[in-house]
Amino acid sequence: MPRTSALQEAVLHGGDVPHRTDLRGHPVVELLLRRIAEGSVPGARRDPYVLALAVEGGGMRGVVSAGMVTALSYLGARHAFDIAIGVSAGASNAFALVAGTDDAVAAAYSGACIDGPFLSVRRALLGRGPLMDLEHLVDDIVVGRDDSRIAAAASSGVRLGFLATEVERAEPVVLENFADGTELRRALRASSLLPGIAGAPAELRGRRWVDGTITQSIPYPAAIACGATHVLALQTRPVGVPLRAPRGPERVLVARALRRLGPQVEAAFAERPARYAAAVAELAARSHDEAGPVHMATVRPAAGTPPVGQLERNRARLLAGGRAGAAAVHLALEGTRPWLDGRLRVTTGGAV
Repeated sequence: MPRTSALQEAVLHGGDVPHRTDLRGHPVVELLLRRIAEGSVPGARRDPYVLALAVEGGGMRGVVSAGMVTALSYLGARHAFDIAIGVSAGASNAFALVAGTDDAVAAAYSGACIDGPFLSVRRALLGRGPLMDLEHLVDDIVVGRDDSRIAAAASSGVRLGFLATEVERAEPVVLENFADGTELRRALRASSLLPGIAGAPAELRGRRWVDGTITQSIPYPAAIACGATHVLALQTRPVGVPLRAPRGPERVLVARALRRLGPQVEAAFAERPARYAAAVAELAARSHDEAGPVHMATVRPAAGTPPVGQLERNRARLLAGGRAGAAAVHLALEGTRPWLDGRLRVTTGGAV
């Protein structure tokens, strides 16, 4: 379609692309709102469709999609999705939505993640451990050391998957159908394991895995491959903010680790900015033209929203990122920007 082509070209060349903040009337949001109103749950749908949630992450920038899933949960959408696929920090956020711990995980970005041992540049530079301690993140913050949250996620009926990159082929794979809690925890770590930042590749099912964003930053193609007819994508970068090559300590640590993994992973990582721009272009276009199948729509912070860094430690910026994500969901589904309290719940006063 000509309009789709124009939007894609504008995004790919850095143009001023209109971002559709109000998605009411779009087939994806219409289906989502209808299911919420009906109290629809997996296994007892009144429609034949497969609605998927695709959640972007990006290290500490995942606070944005954490705010988004918290808003979705607040609006009653936890059981409205048939599939939830997350990548990197988005995998933790997808799990939190399905398990019903979305607000606690969202709060952890500006709490436990910066107050505890999860993130330490000093530790990495001194060679005393990874910059990001994913074992602590998964076992002590997101999933917990017992399996109660895993049981809650399983009882939801929502198909849950974590996108990771298989090292030898440098291909994105959805990890799902976990044999037990140990395997789920390993898969969640694998999805977030950026080489040089979070340690050595994860071993799972006889293969090695690293961060899924190396091959697919916004996992909507994975959702489509899983059979989705409708996809709601949650993006963490504001409109107009592209994916750029890493800088500073991140650049040094990642480059060194990628060379050790081999040329296939190194090449996939180098191609990320162009691949990301193409994905943004497609999602922007499909949010406007409403074409299907597959119907796709995207929610992301508006242009001018201060971006959150991948290694962000500033509490105020993290809190603002979570609020920006939650507000974007309310704008998309309700057409209004509400006041939000510290738990990202709608209130009559306070701060957005």
